[in-house]
Amino acid sequence: MSSDVQKTSFKVLVADDDGQMRRRMTDFLKEKGFEVVDVTNGKEAREKLIDFTPHFIIIDLMLPDGNAIDIMNHVKSQPHLKDREIKVIVTSGHNNTQNVKECLKNGAADYVIKPFKFEDMLSRIVFHIQKKRPVLDTENASEKKTGAEFYLHLIDMVLREASSGKRPQEIYFNLTKMLALTLKAVRCNILECKEDRQTGFVQASSDDRTVTSIQVDLNRYPEVLHVMNTEKVVVIEDLDYDPNLAKIREMVKTIRFDSMIVCPIKKDGEFYGVLSARMAKSDAGISDHDIRFGQVVAYVAGLVLSAQRPLPLELKRPA
Repeated sequence: MSSDVQKTSFKVLVADDDGQMRRRMTDFLKEKGFEVVDVTNGKEAREKLIDFTPHFIIIDLMLPDGNAIDIMNHVKSQPHLKDREIKVIVTSGHNNTQNVKECLKNGAADYVIKPFKFEDMLSRIVFHIQKKRPVLDTENASEKKTGAEFYLHLIDMVLREASSGKRPQEIYFNLTKMLALTLKAVRCNILECKEDRQTGFVQASSDDRTVTSIQVDLNRYPEVLHVMNTEKVVVIEDLDYDPNLAKIREMVKTIRFDSMIVCPIKKDGEFYGVLSARMAKSDAGISDHDIRFGQVVAYVAGLVLSAQRPLPLELKRPA
């Protein structure tokens, strides 16, 4: 590693018995300015945690002497570790939904499918460094009187659009356009996420009514994968002024630091994808009404998706 690489204030522990991958990822993160220690098994990881308190643990799901959940339980049981908010990123070659849910249930911040690009892992780390704005449950949140009439007017417009009888694709475009105009967003998308957790399709975009089924690599969008894993809204704002990211921003040119709202969309009660809004730079920030409106649009998009039914076979056959 070059001696003039600027250090960040973030430390990473890498635990994986794949020697080549572990060493290459360790070298890559060191080149990006992180302080990194690597180990090959759970015993070494527990020993290293005594004198090396990392901000992140990147750990393979299955180690020779245990698994990632064992390490997460160990972290929670140690007085000097449990309050340090150590983020655990689990890696695995098995793309199993139950594994993902079990790891998240036990405290993992993320679950990354192998093989992965080191740049994508860096994106995930940066995403988890960024401060997330708390979002209250819609059912428990009481709207402030300020702007309430305008908010209700927006909801009325969205509901009217959803019940307009237009083609679904036209409705999706209009919904994203409404959200973009209201939030003064650079772009709003409806993104379908496939079960492989790597493939997505942009099904609507606020800046082009013709957009449909454009394939994207979900590994490039850690915020989308996080919403897919948690099925909860993610809100990030004022990224350009986050002092924790200043050094990383100087060294990493491949990651965009945008303010954003990303809401889950459900179709027939099951996770379908996300509604994402990337925001223009503004000193005003993201208001509670902005977040609520994004949630409403995502919910309505899900209703429109659920209302779609495949054509009967006899109608699909050519005349």
